[in-house]
Amino acid sequence: MTESIVIELTDEEVAKEIAAIDPTNFQIVKSRGFDGINDVISVVAVLSGVVVRELSKVIVATIERKKSIRVIHKGTEIAGLSKEELIRVLEKLSEKPKQGK
Repeated sequence: MTESIVIELTDEEVAKEIAAIDPTNFQIVKSRGFDGINDVISVVAVLSGVVVRELSKVIVATIERKKSIRVIHKGTEIAGLSKEELIRVLEKLSEKPKQGK
């Protein structure tokens, strides 16, 4: 089974940077925020080892720039983790389940 995550952000340039990693694995959806003014950009990402490595770099850089970004998996926000923990979680999600489990 393939795992995916949703990345919510407001910076269109970061969304484009993420989509450029592998255009076949990302879907971008733009919507209006609750305030009716600010756009919210949702990027749906299908996870794989290569995608996770590059995606982690962009997510970490965005966090370090103090930009708004949310990572969501199966409706649960992945938050409050160190950079290393976040990368480890994304890598774990991208692993294919072993047969028989």
